[in-house]
Amino acid sequence: MASISASPFSLRPWPTGDKKPKNLGEFIARVNAERGGFRNVTEAELREEAQAQDEGRLTSANGSPGGESDSDDDAEADKSKTIIEAREEFLRNIEMAHQSAMHSLDFVSLLLSKETPNQANTTLSPALRDMVGFGVLGASKHQESNITQARMQDDLAVATGWRLMGTNKMVDSVIEAAERLEKEISLETKYWADVLAVSDNGWTVASLPYESHTLGVRYGFAESAPEYRNSSIAPLRRSDDGTAQLGNTAGAGGAKRVRVLVERDGQVTGKSRLPGRVPENAPLQDRVLEARNTIFAEELWYEINKEARTLLSLNVRSTDAGLVYDVDATTKITLSLEDLSEPEDGNGQPDSILADTAILGLHFLLIFNHRMQYFKRTQSTQAAAGRNNATHGILRPLLARLTYDSSCSALTSFLTGLKVTLHGAGLSSMAFTQSYVPPEDSLSHHQLSQLYVQAWRATPSESLIINLAQLLELTVELTITPEARLTLRGKSFASPVLTTMFRVTLPGSTGDNQATQGQDQAPDTPNPLEESYPPYGTEPYPNVHEAIYYVRQAATRAIVAKLSDTASEQLEREDIVWSETMTGPTITARDNKELRLEIRDTPALALVASMKWMEGKDLKSRQVTWTATSQNQEAVEEVVVNFFRN
Repeated sequence: MASISASPFSLRPWPTGDKKPKNLGEFIARVNAERGGFRNVTEAELREEAQAQDEGRLTSANGSPGGESDSDDDAEADKSKTIIEAREEFLRNIEMAHQSAMHSLDFVSLLLSKETPNQANTTLSPALRDMVGFGVLGASKHQESNITQARMQDDLAVATGWRLMGTNKMVDSVIEAAERLEKEISLETKYWADVLAVSDNGWTVASLPYESHTLGVRYGFAESAPEYRNSSIAPLRRSDDGTAQLGNTAGAGGAKRVRVLVERDGQVTGKSRLPGRVPENAPLQDRVLEARNTIFAEELWYEINKEARTLLSLNVRSTDAGLVYDVDATTKITLSLEDLSEPEDGNGQPDSILADTAILGLHFLLIFNHRMQYFKRTQSTQAAAGRNNATHGILRPLLARLTYDSSCSALTSFLTGLKVTLHGAGLSSMAFTQSYVPPEDSLSHHQLSQLYVQAWRATPSESLIINLAQLLELTVELTITPEARLTLRGKSFASPVLTTMFRVTLPGSTGDNQATQGQDQAPDTPNPLEESYPPYGTEPYPNVHEAIYYVRQAATRAIVAKLSDTASEQLEREDIVWSETMTGPTITARDNKELRLEIRDTPALALVASMKWMEGKDLKSRQVTWTATSQNQEAVEEVVVNFFRN
């Protein structure tokens, strides 16, 4: 059999296509091949060639007249030869295929001639039947089948057994799936019971933002700093026993709390109470609460550390132990972030209540800061004016309260010691009363402007927190002598300065109205301190030390004036008078006697009477001291009268 040509062919002749160029490129190629380029083409030559083509005189290959070119004749001859060869090869292949089919038919017919001779006789060729005969080719099985009736019964029994085993296995798998499903239902019931308990306790349960198929609980605060707000969500994952477990939380490193330590003279006298760590088997809502308290403590610690950097001028410094604030020369407050282990209760120490109050105040102030942030964020009118302002401080109001308490304690301690000392010296008219102005449940326009809000309607509880942190007032009514009285009104300030200022007024003075005068004092009775030692103008004293200094000096002058008048009346002498000297108020007489009184506080508060007189050419002196613990039975009035009597 001849090899089949790879090129397609047909019994019909090839179509003679148009010999004109198909595109501009083919046209240019023909011109370059036939004419040698466009430089050799002239108009006269083209006209002559066209005329010769019309007259049938084109003989040369390059367009010269004289008939068709030899190359075209050769091409036509080769094309006809190729068509004839392809037709002959196709016919040979058809003949070979026919012969092969006939041989196959004769073989099958001869094979069937033994079994079905009638049917095979119709298809067997006569030439083969005459050559080899009829029925000479047969076929038989090479090996007999081993399938017997007994084996078929065995196979049927085996198939039935396999079906029964498959059925039993299917039943077992269904029972196992049912048990597994029942166990899964029990585990899911426990899990969703814990989730429902968390939701019923007020926690927000939603899918995690980064795992939409995982359920989580949000336990933080919407107005916290971004680093704490975005991390205050934890996944609720199911444990092996079905209970819901809290996933990685912001406080995964351990439960923490902010702690306050109070130290006096280098000794710890109070510390805030620390709760213990929540056990691992605690209910889920308790663990969520523990996570919330931990992230709240971490945010509080972050905020007070950030604020402490701006309070270096107020004796606030950062150490390895935490943040330290020196309230006064002997008292120190330390704030630290502690890990929880076992519960610690510091109620057995004297300043533990102060420490617990301080940490509770910090919590209230941070919550109030969150509320202020929420108000500013939800009020469109405050967006431009208040969003970029400094937030309400947390540490500064606490320091203002501690300063106020320290100032009140210092003033009370001084007045109590002065009262006891003067009573011991026989001046029983010395008395004082203290009253605290209760905080109001509303805010003034000035307070709202300091908070950078105008349209906020604070609730009474919010106003109470602000006033407790900022506007603390103390009023002291002090009576030194029946005529010399004064009033101190102390007020705390957290901004712009951190201090407690005291304003001093003199009841009974011409600059005071009738409402501030004592009930047992006539309205027309002048206050001797108005002339002897009036307070400094209308400006308040900047701190408690300045106020105590004024009270000390005013009390000294009031007592000196009272004793001078008493000695002059009892001795009926007009030369006994008092005056201001370089060393302080002094009572003098004609006989060169001097008596100077002063109130000292070193080492303890004491009333000291220093007397000097001349005996001949010798200068004599004597000093009498009265303290709160002295056993001096002689009154200061008797000392003064006896001194000027002799």
